Parts: sequence; C-alpha cells; structure tokens
Amino acid sequence: MKENEIKVSIVIPVYNTGKYLTECLETLCDQTLKELQIICVDDGSTDDSVDIIKDMINKDDRIELYFHTSTGRGAGGARNYGLQFAKGEYLLILDSDDYFELDLAEKTYSIAKENDADVVLFDTTYLDENRMHLRNYNTLNKNALPNNDIFNCSDCPDSFFQITPGMAWSKLWRNEFIQSNNIIFQEDIPMADDILFTYSAMSLADRIVVLPERLINYRYTRPGNQSSNKDKAVLSSIEYAYALKQFLKANNRYDILKNSFIKTTIERSFSHLKTFNTRESFDTLYIALKKYIADEILADMDGIKKLSKDSSWDRLYENINCIITKNSVAFLFEQFKEKHFKGISFPFTYINNSDNVVLYGAGHVGKTYFNQNLIFKYCKIVSWVDRDYTRLGFPIVNPETIKSIDYDKVLIAIESKDTAKIITEYLYTLGVPDSKIIWVNPYVIN
Repeated sequence: MKENEIKVSIVIPVYNTGKYLTECLETLCDQTLKELQIICVDDGSTDDSVDIIKDMINKDDRIELYFHTSTGRGAGGARNYGLQFAKGEYLLILDSDDYFELDLAEKTYSIAKENDADVVLFDTTYLDENRMHLRNYNTLNKNALPNNDIFNCSDCPDSFFQITPGMAWSKLWRNEFIQSNNIIFQEDIPMADDILFTYSAMSLADRIVVLPERLINYRYTRPGNQSSNKDKAVLSSIEYAYALKQFLKANNRYDILKNSFIKTTIERSFSHLKTFNTRESFDTLYIALKKYIADEILADMDGIKKLSKDSSWDRLYENINCIITKNSVAFLFEQFKEKHFKGISFPFTYINNSDNVVLYGAGHVGKTYFNQNLIFKYCKIVSWVDRDYTRLGFPIVNPETIKSIDYDKVLIAIESKDTAKIITEYLYTLGVPDSKIIWVNPYVIN
C-alpha cells in the first residue's frame, strides 16, 4: 500500500501477550476499513509473541514488526518508538491484549474526516479474564461533556479532564497534529505512561468530537496487566502530574484548566492510594502526595472555591484536608473503619505476631482482614488466595500455590461456617494440617 493511501496507522506495543495476540491482530486485519498500517513494537517478549506476529505478517502485509531495543522503559517507550514509523492520516494506539469491534477504524476515521477533528473520543467495553462484561466502567463521562458537537478545552475548562480517563487507546488522533506538537509518552512510568500524552494532546486540540459507541474490548482484570500491578508504579500518579502541569504552563493552558487539573490529580492519587497491597507502597505515595499538595496545589486552591456548589468539589476539599492533617496510619483507619470494619475484627488472639499467614478468601471478610492487618501490621500475609482468583485478578492467586510456599497459618476469611468446612476439606487435599487452619466467626470476635 502506498504511503499516501494509509488512512489509519495502528501502533501496538507488545510484551508477552501471546495468549491474546492472535485475536488482537485478527480483529485488526478484519477491520472494515482496509487502508491500515499495523505497527507492532516488540518490547523484549520472552514468550511466543514475536512468532505470532511473524506468522500474521505472512497472511497480511499491512502488519509491520519492529524491535524496541531500549526495553525495560515501559509501554511508553515502545509507543514512542512505534510512532516514528506511522504514515497514516490518523492514529490508533492500542494494547496487544485487547480485541476490537470490526468497524472501529472505519467509524472513528469517518467521524474524524466529517468534522476535521484532531481527536475522536469513544467508549470501551471492560471485560474480566473470562470475557464477562463489567457493566459499571466507561471511558466517556457524558455529564462532563459540553453541549457543543465539536469542542476544545475552552468550552468546558472546569470539567475537561473529567470527560475521559487518560488512556490513549480509547481515542483516535490526527497524526500530523501529534507529530507537529511533539506529543510523546512518558517512559519509565508504568501505569500512567499515556496520561501525559492524552491530556497534553487534548489540551492543545482545536477540534474534539465524541463517538458514543463501545469499540474496544478491554481486558481490565487480566493477571499481569499494568492495572493489576500498581505496587510496581508507586509514584506514577505524582510523576505524571508534575510533567503535565509543566506542559500546560509551557503551552498557556494551565490557567484555563487549573481547576480540572487539580481535581483529576487528587482524585487519581486518592484512588491509587486505595489499590496498594503493601504498607510500604502506600506510605511512599502518601508522603509524596502530601508534599505535592503542599508544593503545587495549596497555592492554587482559591480558584476552586468558586465551584463549591458541586458536591464533588466538597469531597475534593475533604480529601486534601485529610491528607494534610493526618499521618498515613490515621488516614488508613479513617478510610477503612466505616466501610470495612462493621463489627468484624481480625482474629488477633488466634495468630501470633510473628506468623506468616495465608489469607483464604477475598470477599468482604477477606478484604476486612487484609485492610486491618495493613493498618496494624500485626502479621505477615505471605499470600492471598481464592478459588475465584481468575476473575478477581492480582493480587489474589490460585490456592494451589499453598503447596509451594512457607506459612505458619492459613486463615479462612469466610462468614459461613458451612463454607469454611468445605474450604477446610479442600485445604486437607493440599496437604495443610488441621493445626495450621484457622476459622472463627468474624462477627463474634472480641
């Protein structure tokens, strides 16, 4: 295909996603829009991903394979590398473990051309590992959108960054617009490498349009994906914020978007705080967030007071005040005591302070036990297991792993005595002795 005939270039970073890659590429090769360039950038895969791409190239010469030699820089580095080969009029920047509606490219390209758009926003279907639809997830917030069919940041400055999360893959981008403004991904910043790219580009775009259709099938809970490894990206929600604020100021957008920027930064950081699995990770971000608020946000807070009629801004004040006035332990206790405790108490009297504990169960009781131990650091939870681990995703793992780890106790975090008996019988089959199995009624613990 001649370079000037390519309508959409698709950039896909690839790292050990062989299990999903065939479906990903097949749903791109079968797109109803045929004038495509499919750029696969391998980032050091050790599985069969490269072989799968090579086999697909033999079937479809629109696929191109490049090797990102600076591996270990995260998906952002691979995406930046792939963008230099993009020759299409528009860009899709997708993930190799997702699959796509067959009219994704055609519908987004058509609306972009019809409206001469720099950016097209569309929606996503969130799936678990078993391809079950997670209903309450969206990548478009219709309540934040302005009334204009074609808009830019000046049309909704106080809600602009609330329109869509910062992922790049739920948007179509005009290639020349991205290249001429030198919009790039952050590297070495897992979990948030595309937020700077997305929000920088959107802030500069003159013409943004919305296509309210779900065109990507995103595997949200896949074990091992970025969203399930938040402890490896402790400061990502702060690092992108520093970089984005600098970009907005350099391009005369910060004064326009200040309120929306502060809101999304605090909300994203607050949400990030609640996802960690270790106390060390939590404390690291908490300390950094407290410093960021003191250095970067408090001086700009006066402008936000005008928006106090919006209840979401009231919550923002509460969150900021909570972090400023409390240390990390007090913050944790305040956050979890009302939501999770409700009469349930970790069974301290049945477990020694020095014990290595396997926590069995990731429902309400399991989360309560985990959160209380996170606060009080009473014992060491060496593994958190549940037979529904494939749906729950990281950090919940297969109970079969009990056979290969060292532990002192297995704590069954289940309310039902009958269910606890079934789990106990199952633990016997894994070689767990009765003396190491603990279950007590969580609602009668003193």
